[in-house]
Amino acid sequence: MLNDYVSHKKTGSVEMNKSKLTIGSEIKFEGTSYVVEGFAGAVIVLRSTNGEVIRIGLRHLVTSDSFKLIGRTETEVPPPIFIEGASKADLKAANELAGHLLEATTGYRSGTEADALPGEPRKGYDPLESPMASRMERKAKELNVSIRTLWNRKKSYEINGLNGLMDGRKAKLGTAKLDERIQNAILKVTGDLEEESNTTNNCIRRNVERELKKKYPDEDIPMPSESTFNRRLNELTKGTGLKGAAKQRRSIAHRPDKPYSHFVATRPGEMVLIDSTPLDVYAVDPYSFQWISVELTIAVDLFTRSLVAWRFTPKGTKAVDAALLLSDMIRPKFKGYDWPESSKFAYVGIPESIVLEVGNDAPGSQLAAIPFIHPESVIVDRGRVFLSEAFSSACRHLGINLFIARPYTPTDKSHVERLFKTIRVNFLVNLDGYKGPDVWSRGKDPGEQAFWFLDEIEMKFTEWVATYWQQKHHQGLSLPNIPHLHISPNNMFEEGIARAGFLYVVPDKNLYYELLPTDWRTIQHYGIDHDKLRYDGDILNDFRDQKSPYPQQNGKWPIRYDPRDRSFIAFYDHTLNQWHELAWVGMGPKHRPFNEMTVSYAKALVIENGGNINNKEELTASLHKLLNRMDDQQMMGRKERRLAAVNMMNTTAAARDKPIKPSIYAPDEEMQLIKSDGDLDIWNPVTPAVDDKGTNDATVSKLLRTIAEAQDEDDDDIFY
Repeated sequence: MLNDYVSHKKTGSVEMNKSKLTIGSEIKFEGTSYVVEGFAGAVIVLRSTNGEVIRIGLRHLVTSDSFKLIGRTETEVPPPIFIEGASKADLKAANELAGHLLEATTGYRSGTEADALPGEPRKGYDPLESPMASRMERKAKELNVSIRTLWNRKKSYEINGLNGLMDGRKAKLGTAKLDERIQNAILKVTGDLEEESNTTNNCIRRNVERELKKKYPDEDIPMPSESTFNRRLNELTKGTGLKGAAKQRRSIAHRPDKPYSHFVATRPGEMVLIDSTPLDVYAVDPYSFQWISVELTIAVDLFTRSLVAWRFTPKGTKAVDAALLLSDMIRPKFKGYDWPESSKFAYVGIPESIVLEVGNDAPGSQLAAIPFIHPESVIVDRGRVFLSEAFSSACRHLGINLFIARPYTPTDKSHVERLFKTIRVNFLVNLDGYKGPDVWSRGKDPGEQAFWFLDEIEMKFTEWVATYWQQKHHQGLSLPNIPHLHISPNNMFEEGIARAGFLYVVPDKNLYYELLPTDWRTIQHYGIDHDKLRYDGDILNDFRDQKSPYPQQNGKWPIRYDPRDRSFIAFYDHTLNQWHELAWVGMGPKHRPFNEMTVSYAKALVIENGGNINNKEELTASLHKLLNRMDDQQMMGRKERRLAAVNMMNTTAAARDKPIKPSIYAPDEEMQLIKSDGDLDIWNPVTPAVDDKGTNDATVSKLLRTIAEAQDEDDDDIFY
């Protein structure tokens, strides 16, 4: 090791390393100047300028923010040079120079006699024969450098070791080679592009020039060359997504500056994430057999990463769909008869008697390997359906805490956002009619390949959840005591219920009505008017022309309605604590469900024909004509065909949600027995009506629609 004291040839003085804390050193501590008097083990003795003597732990002193060694300035501390990142040539040169300095100092290239090379010490470098100054002068001539440079390198080596022999220019921090005013203008212009479409570097350069002239009108600021400007532009906008997708750029602009923080759940059902997204796949509408866009709403349990509920809807998810999604979390999911055995629910951690009792809701069925839970809290974004009164009322009814994610902060629901990508790349791409995430990824005509109906997509997705997602190893899941064990969502659910317990709330038979939107209406002698439609039923006989027992509603009674099926409303009988369905009085003997979009379109037709929508007879006639065209598949134009398709899918979903007798699930060998039972005519397909000439109605409809389709194919707007 080199000596701490250096004999400088030029001045002949002895200079002490100023970074050492020794007896006599001057320091500052907590605003007071001290001189080091001595050391007593790990305790240092200090004397102030006033003569006060204190003793303090050495570790406490040197780690204090107020400690400073007088005589050593911050500029004397060189920036670190990281030799690990140096090139092999630079590192080799530094080691060679260190060997020369050690030879001039000790006589040996290794610095010690024990590792002496053959012939060491060489003539003129033996410390016993030549003084330090002579050895340094000889070494300077050998290296062809000045004696002053060699002394400086020796001092740097003593202070910083091998780092002190590296090229100091490479340790300097890079400085911007661009005028600060131009740099600020670039940041201002690119910041304004956050909500704009993608642009070019030349356009940004012109906007920067305008910004400079606007801010510095009296100054002539020279712009850098095009290559320099583009290089600095890329450096300043790195990580902002300036050249990427516009949607991604907006997302990056609103992400937090600090690392992401996530909600932490400790048991199943403690926190459930809910979100909706348009799907990159087409479904087929059941009328015109043309493609239709689909939206998916999912619920993900944060603790287990389990998909506990989902809903496929035509484009334009309704608040009632989101509300009924909550009930889907509570309901068990049943295994398809042709699914693999691995999709069966494993009775681990749950008393089998409870599961068997739940399974009695569907005789002959088995529970699918998909957890069903009663959530304690849900996190949603600021979507219209999640901020609706229907959804918040459903949460209150089920005792669920509702949390709203921060605006423009997708990281609050990062788990569900990432799951949407997994669904796209692992499920949707395998469906015919997949259209890709954008127009650049789309095939020539994906609509021609779409032949899945909405309920078929939902059935296949349920099987995918049970057989793939719930069984798949998830990297975000781990057990504290076995961190490297591969854990699936179902494994995590089993661990959670075994540790925290299992809570199953049996769904109320009236849960469907409880989750529907509420409205308040008076009961007249003719029934109840709601949205220009009139409803009546025998249950109202005891309540006609009476004021309600709800004092805050001015005599009005509560009703519930399903926007997907406006053919009925639900009336609550407080005396029997029961909900009753009231049918639309204009329905007639044939039940034909219709959604709220169908009602709105019928009103538009009344107004178009110069009628009055407040006239019940005119609205009823318009609605019946529209429903007749739907039944006969004689829709007038693309708009009505889209309307008919969405109407059918909405009313089908509403009928499925109603509290009816569960469907029968049976193995293949039992299907024939069920079909042979005359009482179960639900398994027999409906035969299309045939007229007197033996022609199928559907064939006639298709022939009659061909001309109309050709006339309005390019003129009519898409309904939604």
